[in-house]
Amino acid sequence: MHKYTRTGNIIFWTGIVIFIIGAAMHENISGAPEPYTTYARPVMILGVIVILLTNFFRNDRKK
Repeated sequence: MHKYTRTGNIIFWTGIVIFIIGAAMHENISGAPEPYTTYARPVMILGVIVILLTNFFRNDRKK
């Protein structure tokens, strides 16, 4: 991930982890209890939004 700054890399991997946690809470995948399954989609959407925020932390191109 050389195209992002160090902060961008941290934000990217945090977003991946958040998305995976949301996917793990989804009822079709793990059979999680009801209180957790209601938050699965918002957590997955939050993970995708965090991943998209990494575009603001790109390294400058060297010419």
